[in-house]
Amino acid sequence: MQEHECQSNVSAGKIHVLGLDPIKEKLGDKWKRLSGLVHKLFETAIKDAQSPSDQYVVLDELSYALVFHDLSFEEADRICASISTKVCKALFGEQIDEVSVRSVVSAIKNPPLKEDKLDIGWIEDVLERSGSETIYAQSVQSSSKEPVAIVERNKLRPQPSGIEQIKNAHDELGKCGLQLGFFPIWDLHRGTSSALSLKPFRGSANQPRGIGRFPQLEGEPLIKMEIAVLNGANAYATRLAEANQICAVFVPVSYKMLSGFHARIRYITALQAVHARSSTPLVLQIDAIPSGTPAIRIGELSAMMRFPNTKVTLKFQSLRAIPDFDFQLSVASLDGVMPADSNVSVVEKITSDFVRTASLQKVTTLIEELDTPESVSLARHCNVRFGIGTALSMRSFSGLEDIPKFPLSEQSLWKI
Repeated sequence: MQEHECQSNVSAGKIHVLGLDPIKEKLGDKWKRLSGLVHKLFETAIKDAQSPSDQYVVLDELSYALVFHDLSFEEADRICASISTKVCKALFGEQIDEVSVRSVVSAIKNPPLKEDKLDIGWIEDVLERSGSETIYAQSVQSSSKEPVAIVERNKLRPQPSGIEQIKNAHDELGKCGLQLGFFPIWDLHRGTSSALSLKPFRGSANQPRGIGRFPQLEGEPLIKMEIAVLNGANAYATRLAEANQICAVFVPVSYKMLSGFHARIRYITALQAVHARSSTPLVLQIDAIPSGTPAIRIGELSAMMRFPNTKVTLKFQSLRAIPDFDFQLSVASLDGVMPADSNVSVVEKITSDFVRTASLQKVTTLIEELDTPESVSLARHCNVRFGIGTALSMRSFSGLEDIPKFPLSEQSLWKI
């Protein structure tokens, strides 16, 4: 799908976003097979309806942004309705009682361009601040040829507050019988923490485990949970920034979920809507990368996750089988879980090799599940930089309490 070429002399217009969610819902299981046809029909109808001075851009799997320069809101609305009706009739004929497509509109002035194309991030900001929506429905059994505006220019719903997004993350994990906590990531040599990792755990043991350690999570529940966790982490990062604290917030995203094309599109779309800040960056930890994953695939996936004020780390299921990288990774650290082996010398060698690989990549290291004093000592001995585990601290934050002061120390946690 190609974007229309934007003219450099754009001065004003109207942004309309056509949302395909109702069509996807109506098609159900057929969406995967027919989505290409749906997009082809939409793009053909859009090109037929727009003038040479208008543009459109694909925002994500389920939405298009259209810009009209010489039309009133009402005229542009009618064109959007016509486009939607044309596509829906081509898909469903006269056998469907009602079809609907959501349109969001906002006035624009001097829209910025990136490489002579509409700036998608800027479009989303405008719509969030000042957009209004109309849901068009066409009763094909009706004698009327005009689409009916079911909801006319209702102001978009306000975005949920930070606290609400954090509560939603807790609720989504709760559906799977899990709890959620922000766990300090400790500098193993300084004994302080200026980073938190949002992790699920089960029961009262309060032992943080990556999402990949809970294999019962699959399909739609997994996608919804991971997006909720992302939004919760971003909401807490915003709370930290508003409190003038400097702290990175790690958020896990499972390799399993990112390996699915449609799931990855949905997650990246959610990530595009996140506005991370430089003082409280989000760190996306690609979690539970299985042994045998090709190095080039890991590199491609990590590159997809890079956005402003976000960083990427790679967490492997096993430190025993990290691939050899013959290229420079664009990540902040290599992460893993302390190897489980009764032979201390074997664990030391595995950990030392892991640190050496990270050193060659010129990135730092993080080891999780440091649950015994011995594992902490071994990690320090092997020059692992950061760690998480019950042997370091049992304390975590829900994200709903008062913001602590950073950097944290082991002593300061007792006072919170």
